[in-house]
Amino acid sequence: MLNRSVRWMRAGSCAALACMFLLFAYANLSNGLALAEEHNVGEYRLQTGDVIGFAVIGYPEMQKRAVIDQSGVIVLPAIGPLKVLGKTIEDVRKEVIEVLKPKSL
Repeated sequence: MLNRSVRWMRAGSCAALACMFLLFAYANLSNGLALAEEHNVGEYRLQTGDVIGFAVIGYPEMQKRAVIDQSGVIVLPAIGPLKVLGKTIEDVRKEVIEVLKPKSL
């Protein structure tokens, strides 16, 4: 378990330093599941039930999809719980990078 945590921390460090961070969301729309890609996300605000994908280039073990729960929270590797309800994808991306920066020591 500790070894796994160390790997997540190292991967998180690399992500924060290199800013090679990808974040995307799947919005649960009335007509089905739609990918909200970066170029057309606009000002979409995340809602409960949306799914956020998290990936760090070069670290496949950090790939994760998380559903926004009823309290507006997701849980991400190397970060833990993060309140995302009502935020844009870009807001969440910036917040995740800021949270990872202290772990890059």
